[in-house]
Amino acid sequence: MFDVSSISWGPNGSTLAVGYGKWNHTSWCEDQSVVSIWCIFRRDFDHDKSNVNIDVGSCVTSLAFHPSNPSILAGGTFNGEIYLCDFFKNDPVICVSRIDEFYHWEAVTQLLWITHKMYGGYQNVHYLISTSTDGKIMVWEESSKLEYPLKGHLMARKKKNELRIVGGTCL
Repeated sequence: MFDVSSISWGPNGSTLAVGYGKWNHTSWCEDQSVVSIWCIFRRDFDHDKSNVNIDVGSCVTSLAFHPSNPSILAGGTFNGEIYLCDFFKNDPVICVSRIDEFYHWEAVTQLLWITHKMYGGYQNVHYLISTSTDGKIMVWEESSKLEYPLKGHLMARKKKNELRIVGGTCL
């Protein structure tokens, strides 16, 4: 039985994504999980039946809708993968990050989209920030399709309750 492990409201307020998972893993997660999406203002809305279900390779730990494209959703998993999905497509999974020393290899704890205005405010660039229990903070450029992080930082404990940044560019 899975628990609700993460939720995210779409940028227009009409879409709700719910991720399911477990937190009691003692090591690697081998459970298949799902992200369910409800479009709450549709005429055929049924609170007992989601409009879209996206299968995910391990338990979902975090979700974040794109700030300006309401069909794009980022999801993090217990194993450290990050998914980008477009739930309006037949095959909703756009891309999935890798798991190795230059990416996350533990549970993704938070996802956050940042919008940066470029060229005098005429163009917006969207970055995805991810944090993980492996101590890494990663910055992903939307256009890279999660092929590699743009930047990465490793947070390490220096003394009791004191953190320091170990790296500044791709770990």
